[in-house]
Amino acid sequence: MKKLLITVLVLVTCGCQTNSKQDSDNINTVTSSEESQNPLFYTPEQIQKLQFSEQAGYFIWIKDSLAWTATDKIREEIDLSQIENPQGWLVHLDPEGNHRVSFYRSTRNEEILSFADVFYNDSFEISGFEANPKRTVTEEEKTMLKALSSAGNSITEACSENLNSVVLEDDAGWNVFFLTPPTEPGVIPIGGAQRILVSRDGKTVLEQEPYSKSCMHLQPQGEDVHALMMTHIVDEIPSPVHVFTSLSYDYPLYVATSLGLWKVVDGDIEEVKDKK
Repeated sequence: MKKLLITVLVLVTCGCQTNSKQDSDNINTVTSSEESQNPLFYTPEQIQKLQFSEQAGYFIWIKDSLAWTATDKIREEIDLSQIENPQGWLVHLDPEGNHRVSFYRSTRNEEILSFADVFYNDSFEISGFEANPKRTVTEEEKTMLKALSSAGNSITEACSENLNSVVLEDDAGWNVFFLTPPTEPGVIPIGGAQRILVSRDGKTVLEQEPYSKSCMHLQPQGEDVHALMMTHIVDEIPSPVHVFTSLSYDYPLYVATSLGLWKVVDGDIEEVKDKK
């Protein structure tokens, strides 16, 4: 089995520090171990995990990106310090291309209202803004907010005081993803993300899945870093967060698991085949 040569930034999962290699003449050598042989085929469960990671990672990226730009918009339009009892935000994607990010608050009698709606066209560009819209918040919105609250209350460990969240519908209920936000320029947080599955009524936490065991981060330095690499020990398949990270920061991401080496790029997860 020949060695695979890749110029990468290497992340060691046992801690939070990263080692960067900026010199293009200094190439890291990545060798799959004997325990990480490429399988002849994937099990149905592995195929399902691959598809889930790709699809969920893509939607997390879209929804998180819209939430960021919508937050910037409402900060321009509204004094957020005057909002009482904020309840978070939800991103609503529309098959017709009329997307919306809504920000919610609760009244003293616990009524849920939207205090701002930011609208997007099918190119994901802001097309409108409305403060204190007169529309009635739907029951589905209320349930999604309830699921977000139930998931948030179940978190016992996190890598940041503030977490970004994305809610995706699932056959069994609602998948709520929590992401560690970036706080320093040039530093990519990848540890601390987790998925929490909440029941259809938004009240009960059914599953909790952490995507890492430590507060890992990547810190690319210099123009000669063209890809990132990390090991992933909590599962044999790359997670939705790997897809999200690759899309968000526009880097190919190489992920080494017990099953082998994977390349995550453009929303796709591909096994890196050894050259014979």
